[in-house]
Amino acid sequence: MRREISAVVFAIATTMPAAAEEFDFFTIGAGPLGGGYYAAARAICEVVHLLRPGELRCSPDPTPGSVYNVAALRDGQLDFALVQSDTQNFAVTGTGPFAGIGPDPGLRSVLALYPEPLTLLARREAEVDGLPDLAGKRVNLGPRNSGTRATVMRLMETLETDETAFAEARSLPTAAALEQLCAGDLDAAFLVVGHPNATIARALSECDVDLVPVSGPLIDAHVAANPDYAAAVIQRRTYPELARGVPTFSVTATLMTRADVPPDVVHAVAGIIAGNLPQLNRRASVIPAERSPGLASDGISAPLYDGVADLLAAE
Repeated sequence: MRREISAVVFAIATTMPAAAEEFDFFTIGAGPLGGGYYAAARAICEVVHLLRPGELRCSPDPTPGSVYNVAALRDGQLDFALVQSDTQNFAVTGTGPFAGIGPDPGLRSVLALYPEPLTLLARREAEVDGLPDLAGKRVNLGPRNSGTRATVMRLMETLETDETAFAEARSLPTAAALEQLCAGDLDAAFLVVGHPNATIARALSECDVDLVPVSGPLIDAHVAANPDYAAAVIQRRTYPELARGVPTFSVTATLMTRADVPPDVVHAVAGIIAGNLPQLNRRASVIPAERSPGLASDGISAPLYDGVADLLAAE
C-alpha cells in the first residue's frame, strides 16, 4: 500500500510542472493605479480568468501611460498595451514622442475600446472659461511618457503656443494633480480619460472646480486635421454637478499588441472582449456595455492583427 501511495504522489508531482506550463501568460500595459486604463485592464484580466481558467493567465501592469506602454510593447516587455489613438499614430508613423526612433512595422492593433475626451479641470477662482484663459496660470500638462501629455503638446502646436505661456507647467500624475488642484496649489489640469470617471466625480463633488470647454474654430480645425481625433461632448448626465454638456475632442482607447505575439492568445483576448462587453462594463464602467460599430476601426492606425477582423465580424 505504501509503495502504491508513493507511486501516486510521484506521478502527481511529476505532472505538476507540465500542467503549469499549459498556461499562456500575458501582460497588459495599463496606466496608473486608480486610473481608467488600469481599471479596464484589470477587468479584461478578470473576465479572461473567469472564461478561460487553466488556459490563460493575465497580468494588468500599472504604468505611466500610453507613451511608456508603446515603448515597452516595442521592447517586448509587454504583450498587450492600452494606448491612446493619437499615441498609436505617433508610434506607427515615427512622429511626436517617437520621432527619435522612427516607426515600428511590428506593431498591431487588436480593437478599439472607448472614447477618451480631453478633459480640462480648473478651479473656479482661477476664472478659466476656455483655453485662452490658461495663459499665466499654473497648469498640469500630464506626466512625461503619458498619452495625456502627448495630446496636450500636439494641441499646443496647433494653438502656436508652448509651456512658456503658463506661470508654471507641471508634469504631475493625475492623483497628485487633482490633490494640488483641490488644495489651491494648481489652477488647472489636463486629463485624457473615459467618462464617467470616479476621480473626476470626486473632484467635482468635493473641490471648487469645474469642467472647462475645449472648443472653438482652432479646435475644430485641429480635429479635422487629425483623423485620430473626434469631436466629443462630456454629457450633462455624466456628473450631477454639470449644468450642461461640455464640448471637447476625444481620442480612442485602443488595445495593441505585436505581430510576434502568438495568434491563439491574441484571438482569445479579442474574442473575449468583443463577446463579453456587459461583464466588462460591470467591472469597469469606462468600458461600454454595448458593442460599437467602430470596434475594429475607431482610432486605429496600426494594421489589425492577422485574423482579428474576421473574428470580430463573426462575433
